[in-house]
Amino acid sequence: MAPTPTLPARLNLKVDFINVGARNRSGRPLAPTFITIHNTANADRGADALMHARYMKGAEAQQRLVSWHFSVDDQQCVQSLPLHEQGMHAGTGLGNASSIGIEICENAGIDQPAANKRAALLVGALLRRLGLAISHVVPHKHWSGKQCPHLLLDDQDTIKGFLKLVQTELDALPALAALAAAMAPLAASKGRTRAGAKPAVASDADTTPAMAKAPAPTDQLFALDAEGTSRDTVRSAQRISVAAPAGRPKSAGTSKSYVLNARPDTLDFRDTLFVPTLREVPATRPLGQFQKLARQYGVPVLDQGQEGACTGFALATVANYLLGQRIQPCEPVSAHMLYTMARRYDEWEGEAYEGSSARGAIKGWHKHGVCSEKDWSSDGTDNHRLTGELAQAAGRCPLGAYFRVNHKDLVSMHNALAEVGVLYATGIVHEGWQNVDATGRIEMGDTRLGGHAFAIVGYDERGFWLQNSWGPTWGHQGFAHLTYDDWLANATDVWVVRLGVPVQLRTAQGVAAARWSGAVRANAYSFADLRPHIISIGNDGALRPTGTFGNDEEEVRHLLLEEFPKITKDWPRKRLLIYAHGGLVSEDDALQRVAEYRAELLKNEVYPLAIIWRSDFWTTITNLLQDAQRRRRPEGFLGGALDFVLDRLDDFLEPVARSVGGRLLWQEMKENARLATESPQGGLRVTLGYLMDLLHQLGEDVELHLVSHSAGSIMLGPLAQLLTTVGRIPSGPMAGQQGFGRQVASCTFWAPAITTELFLETYAPAIRAGSIARAAVFALHDGVEQDDNCANIYHKSLLYLVSNAFEDAAVRQAFPHDRATPLLGMEKFVSAASKFADLAVVKLIQDKLLELVLAPNIDSRTPATEQSASRHHGDFDDDELTVKATLARILGPGAAKTALLAAAPELSVFRSNEMHLQQIRQDLPAPVRNTR
Repeated sequence: MAPTPTLPARLNLKVDFINVGARNRSGRPLAPTFITIHNTANADRGADALMHARYMKGAEAQQRLVSWHFSVDDQQCVQSLPLHEQGMHAGTGLGNASSIGIEICENAGIDQPAANKRAALLVGALLRRLGLAISHVVPHKHWSGKQCPHLLLDDQDTIKGFLKLVQTELDALPALAALAAAMAPLAASKGRTRAGAKPAVASDADTTPAMAKAPAPTDQLFALDAEGTSRDTVRSAQRISVAAPAGRPKSAGTSKSYVLNARPDTLDFRDTLFVPTLREVPATRPLGQFQKLARQYGVPVLDQGQEGACTGFALATVANYLLGQRIQPCEPVSAHMLYTMARRYDEWEGEAYEGSSARGAIKGWHKHGVCSEKDWSSDGTDNHRLTGELAQAAGRCPLGAYFRVNHKDLVSMHNALAEVGVLYATGIVHEGWQNVDATGRIEMGDTRLGGHAFAIVGYDERGFWLQNSWGPTWGHQGFAHLTYDDWLANATDVWVVRLGVPVQLRTAQGVAAARWSGAVRANAYSFADLRPHIISIGNDGALRPTGTFGNDEEEVRHLLLEEFPKITKDWPRKRLLIYAHGGLVSEDDALQRVAEYRAELLKNEVYPLAIIWRSDFWTTITNLLQDAQRRRRPEGFLGGALDFVLDRLDDFLEPVARSVGGRLLWQEMKENARLATESPQGGLRVTLGYLMDLLHQLGEDVELHLVSHSAGSIMLGPLAQLLTTVGRIPSGPMAGQQGFGRQVASCTFWAPAITTELFLETYAPAIRAGSIARAAVFALHDGVEQDDNCANIYHKSLLYLVSNAFEDAAVRQAFPHDRATPLLGMEKFVSAASKFADLAVVKLIQDKLLELVLAPNIDSRTPATEQSASRHHGDFDDDELTVKATLARILGPGAAKTALLAAAPELSVFRSNEMHLQQIRQDLPAPVRNTR
């Protein structure tokens, strides 16, 4: 009789961990209490478990910050993360911090029932292993509201059948004791395998530091850190108890406790390393020398208190010392502001946890400057937000140059310290820090307790002197001595910085140019002026609290109910413009647009509200096309038949680009855009609630306008449907919701990437009902669209690529690879003369309810509202004729519109600066330009 297959054999379990240090591998601890089920939403052939595991190790997944624990198909399971480590899959910090993520594949040709059964076995094994009940198995929708796993959350309520499968597998599994017994052979073999081959499934006990260890596994099923963990990695925040130095009166300081949660900086090749010079370096830099200067400069010894804000407090010490060199005594900076900004810019964005990294604090200071302690208190009683006034104050203390120092290179550290006088450092604290005597000597210990940040202020032949943030009663008046051996064993990061020069920028064009150039500057003017005009949307459509212009719900309320009334109080006609940029645009490019156009819009009594969402599809598309080109090349060029060759190349590229992840990425980007309104936690859904409060507050004095570019039309579609529908919404993405019945005075689309089907569900009913007035589509002539290119590889516009490769096929043409989905921004799908036209859209145009402007159209005999010089998909937001025509539509009939259209071209304020987007998009080289 054949032996009964083991559990790993039944699952056909493989381990392919995401590399340690990857941006989508957080290293944060996980004590799982839930199991979250997903579907991959990728029906492409070959999109199996192994492909998705490999995808998580690639650049795209790291850029998008996505990861999960297991991928399952009908043939195998692949584990990508240890069970004790958080993934980035649930769409909420709580979901990631409490659940294991399982993605069930749905690729073409899969045996879906077999895949579900294999996933049910995996879930049952995890429940048995973790001691959890089946009620702790939840869909992705449980955390974020996203309709996932969509194959299980169907009309047949398939999720119930899946949970029955899980219960069946759970009942059939052996008890925990039997599984533990099964672990014995592997444990016994560990000593033998160290000298030889690596065991197929490893425990983390071999290589993980004490701080990071998870409970030992009880079976052979799950690998825990097979590739090992750096000793620098500390996965959870710990608390340390610090005793008063021996011989010191109790009144001078009793035992205190502090949080240790400074996280090591991940590898980032953009860091500039400090290079030692040939300047003379003193043999010692005594502590007394620094203390004398610190008293002269007015540098206090700080106490971070109970909050784990050491990165901010340590950097504040550095800033105070540098400020004291300029003006004595210095006005101490806000340690808490530095810590708050550090959490915005940390590597583990969007997660709910305490602590940050040194790089996060450096980024925060570089982006915003730092205000004084009196403006932003660090005593734990304040609840500050980075308002315009605080941003202006912070801009007076900008960060200038900053370099990362190799913390293992003592020569570099001595040189940097001698040059600047203070270093910003992080390291792992051990038990020796708990009982430092009055001389300040730290005895090296063996038990690593957690990460901490501090300032290095001196050195001698034995080690470094550091200034801590645990108050003046710790160590030697708040200072301590760390030996070189201790430092080399436990240090993680060191930075050296210099103050910058405050820069005042007084014009919108100056701000835009400075933002674009990336020059070291004070950002106060740009931040203070742009902040009231930006809503930042992150993953799964939720508000994004991190980043330069991140905001939470309270900031959205402040923006709409306080900033908007204040800025528009003297306007007789208050116009609110909601703008969503396209998928090719990065955050910086979108912010540049707001900076360039804000002043002129406000002058015309139009208040811009820009929806900034992290799409930046351009870089990823370029990588995908390059990969596709390497995989599939044409047979060769055919002399004069160049158009034929380029078209044939595109025919090959489309299915390959689709299969290597383009469709998956596009669908995910679309879903994030739609979830901004469809999800109850969506950022636009939250914004819409406060917009209704604003309209109730100001009555009918507020006009609403919508402008979107490319994929931005998808972002605003559900919003427009919810905003304009009267009564209950019958169909479309917001079906079943109660509409707000509001009027939109104008709606302008620039090369919209929305499908005509979604357009007809969301915008069209309101256009027909008159709830959306002055609707217009700016698009390229089809011939111009076909003369466009993507990264000089695909020789048509992005919309052609999306329609033919990334959307679900709705129109099939003569050739095997030809598939297309009608998009609103493509002439071939909206022109009455085209055989592919969507007749419902054509009727709206013929009835003059929707205006179609085809670019380029620069004939002076054409009305200015119908002119555009755009020749590429990405040009519209950068084209002054298009933007001017759009503003004219927003202004509507009246003197303001007349004055705008009558202005001489040389007086146009919409002229972009010399670094505009068109100049960074490559054109086809002349010898291979498509001249169709």
